[in-house]
Amino acid sequence: MPTPTKETKEDPSDPGATRKSALKKTGANASPPGKVPRVAGETGEMDVDACGFGTGSAVAGMGPPGFPSGSLSSGGVPVDLASRLFPNGSGIETPVPEGPPNPDEEPTMKQMFAQMLKMETNLSTKIDNVQMQFETLKNEIQTVKQEMVTKTIFQSLEDRVRALEQGGVNNSQMNWMLQQVGRLDPANKSLCLKGFSEKDAAKRFKLIEQLFDSIGYNASVQNVEHIWTGPKGDRRISPNSVVELSSRAVREAALKELKEDNSIASKSEFQGIKFDRAKTSMQRKRNDSLHRVCDLLKKDPRSQGKSVSIQWQIEESKDRGVQLDGVSIFLQKSTDLSGVFLSPFQDLVV
Repeated sequence: MPTPTKETKEDPSDPGATRKSALKKTGANASPPGKVPRVAGETGEMDVDACGFGTGSAVAGMGPPGFPSGSLSSGGVPVDLASRLFPNGSGIETPVPEGPPNPDEEPTMKQMFAQMLKMETNLSTKIDNVQMQFETLKNEIQTVKQEMVTKTIFQSLEDRVRALEQGGVNNSQMNWMLQQVGRLDPANKSLCLKGFSEKDAAKRFKLIEQLFDSIGYNASVQNVEHIWTGPKGDRRISPNSVVELSSRAVREAALKELKEDNSIASKSEFQGIKFDRAKTSMQRKRNDSLHRVCDLLKKDPRSQGKSVSIQWQIEESKDRGVQLDGVSIFLQKSTDLSGVFLSPFQDLVV
C-alpha cells in the first residue's frame, strides 16, 4: 500500500520559505510585468531586478545576493560605486555647476566634460558664423564690377577678408577669396608715376592734370593719390604718385601713350618721371613678406656673416624666394600671400 504523501504548509514567518514558494510558483524570470520580486535580508526587504541588483525602494544597508550587508547605498547602488557617482549620498546624480570650475579646486571629470562640450558648441557656432560671412561676401563680390569699386570700398572688402582669415576659413576658400578681392583692386586700373621732384601736393596734382591732358586722357582720371612716407606726425610726400583711371583698358592705352610720346620727356617739368602699372594690394603684401624675411634672417645668429638676397623670380618658375649665400631659405609660390621657410630655418615665422 503506497505511503500517503503528507501535505505541508509553509510558515509565512519563515523568510526563506516565502522565497522558495515564490520561485516554485512563478519561476526565476516569471514575475508579472510591473511587479518586482522582493528579497528578505537581515534588516528588512528590498526590491531586486532580474540581475539581482537592488532598486530604489531598497532598505539602506542591505545587500543583494553576492553583496554583503551594508554594501548598498539608499539608492540600491553598491557603496563603492555610489560614492563615486553620487558624492552627495542622495542617490541622485550631482548637478554640474554652471560656469568654469573654481581655480582653487581640482575640476571633476563632469566639470571638465561640461566645459569641453561648451567649448565645442561655441567653436561650432563660430565656424558657422564665419562660413555665413564668407558666403555673404562671396555673393557680394560676384555681383560687383571692377569699375564700381573705389579705394574706400576696396579697403572695407580687405578688412572683411582679414576678419575671415582670422576666423579660421580654410586655405582653399581663403585663396579663392583673395583672388576675387584682388580682381576688384583699383590698382588694376591705375598707373604709378615715379620720380617727381615737386614736393607740394597741390602743385604736383596740377602737373599730373597737365600730363594726362597732353595725351588726351585727363577726363578718364578718377583719382590721384600721392604716396607719403615717414613716421606718424612727420609724414612727407615721396617722389611717387598713383593715378586711377576709369578701366584697365584705358590704363593700358594711357601707359602706351606716355611711354611712346617723346614730347613728354622733352618738357623739363616731366623729366626724370617714369611710368608703370601700379602694384596691387596683394603684390605689395607679397613684397612686404619677402622684405620681412630678410630682416628676420639678418637678425638670426645662424645668418651672421652671410649675404641675404631676394630672388624676385626663380628661374623657369613664377615663384620667388630669399637666399642665404646663394642657398634658398624661403619660398613664396605664385599663389602665396606669404610663403614658407625651408630647412634649417623652419622655426622662423613671418
